[in-house]
Amino acid sequence: MNAATPTLLYIDDDAALARLFDRGLTRLGFKVVHAARRQHGLDRLEQAASTSSALDQFMPGLDGLER
Repeated sequence: MNAATPTLLYIDDDAALARLFDRGLTRLGFKVVHAARRQHGLDRLEQAASTSSALDQFMPGLDGLER
């Protein structure tokens, strides 16, 4: 991977869906970083290590609509 590779932070507690998401976007040239827990994802967002992010709409405690 080079510095021009877009990085997507994917926050979801569903491991199977995260693997599917990762495979599909990796094939399209993205680097996918998965966070399975809310706080881990928020910590990663604060580090600004991602080009963009996607959050689970129905994740317990915090969902994609709240953030």
